Amino acid sequence: MTNPFDAMRVGPDSTSTSGSSVCSTSSPPSVQHTCSQLIKEGLKLTIQTKRKNNMSPALTDEPTAKPHHRSEEVRLLLTFVDSATNEDEERRRRRRERNKIAATKCRLKKRERTVNLVQESEILETQNHDLKSQIQELETERRQLIDMLSVHGRSCSKMPYTSVVSPAPYQECYTQQCNSSSSVETSPANYSAGYQSPYCKVIQISLH
Repeated sequence: MTNPFDAMRVGPDSTSTSGSSVCSTSSPPSVQHTCSQLIKEGLKLTIQTKRKNNMSPALTDEPTAKPHHRSEEVRLLLTFVDSATNEDEERRRRRRERNKIAATKCRLKKRERTVNLVQESEILETQNHDLKSQIQELETERRQLIDMLSVHGRSCSKMPYTSVVSPAPYQECYTQQCNSSSSVETSPANYSAGYQSPYCKVIQISLH
């Protein structure tokens, strides 16, 4: 069996040896980490130095000139927008003017067409009224002629009396007398024989 007091006697020495061992075991990772960090920082500095050396003066001055360049671009953009807006406004104004002119021409054409149609309708109405008046006049003359023919047919002594009916054809008697130059020669013998120099010619007329 081991004596517990022996462990107590050797305790400080053992603790010191254990601490040193712990320190010896824990110190290498911290040194490695520090070395890796230093290497990384050195590489970064080297890369940045190379970049600065390789960059041109124009590129190095770019950050300082960039605000001015941007303001110039903004000013040019605003100028272009203003000019485009003015051109669009002018284009719209011209389009409105053309539309107004076209609408005015269309209204004038419609008005002229309406006036022509009204005048033509008035002319046609006048012609229609005149034709109706002529029809009435012709109808009146037709009735007068029918009445005259019927009266003359009843009073004519050179032809046998024929009753006149309105739907049937009418007869008109024309009496022509012979003059001295007629081809028919009259003599007392002819008169004694009952020859009549005037003759009656019957013409049938159909009136519709």
